[in-house]
Amino acid sequence: MEFILESTSFTVYFKKCTEIRRKAFDLEDAFSNICTTPFQINQVPDSAQEDIPRIIANSKNALSHLLISQTHLQYNTNLNYLKKVRWIDLYDYFKDMVYVLYTGLEKVNVNNFHYSGFMTQLFLPMDSDKETMLFLMERFSKQRNLFPYDYNAKFTFVENSKFFINFTISNVRKYSGSKELPRFVPAYLKMDATGILITIDINDRFAYNTEREYFSDSMEGLNVLAMSHAIISNKLSSFLERGEFMNE
Repeated sequence: MEFILESTSFTVYFKKCTEIRRKAFDLEDAFSNICTTPFQINQVPDSAQEDIPRIIANSKNALSHLLISQTHLQYNTNLNYLKKVRWIDLYDYFKDMVYVLYTGLEKVNVNNFHYSGFMTQLFLPMDSDKETMLFLMERFSKQRNLFPYDYNAKFTFVENSKFFINFTISNVRKYSGSKELPRFVPAYLKMDATGILITIDINDRFAYNTEREYFSDSMEGLNVLAMSHAIISNKLSSFLERGEFMNE
């Protein structure tokens, strides 16, 4: 199966840091090797909602952007502009990125980590809507004589009494059209592609939820990345073909 990598998101949650906005210049120095400067500093009051980004930056490779709030850091990467990019070609890049992000936070004394997560979105193209729905219903539904317009399912596993592995699968239609159209709805648009969207979200939040005094660290960040690597490289195709996602 030829999956198309669409996007990734790595997030680190930490103990609330009310003054994170005032650390912006130190964060610029800490992330200067991966992000362009100066950073955008949002003039949001410290008393405002804690998950609103206070600091925003773009990566030097123009593929990613960094968001930092009072409670978490998020590094989002859009891969739609890269043609035929393979997961294996990016794995080392993501490993280096995880190390840099944790090191940068620790440099500004943000080091009480709650948990981290790595989310990947992949697209499996199909020839038609009918083929997409037939594929999904045959593998993931007992009602094989039904052909709904949309399909969405989520599976959540717990691994090693520490990690949540969230796996979401749905059909998707991709449209394009001019901004001058009367309405940006399918009636006026061209459907460019149809297929299956797979979202894999792995994090150590299970341990954070169930263990008292649990603290995460950079090793757990690398672990969630390594688990994502194992699933995408070795298990994803068998899950879609035979429903054997977690089996070796």
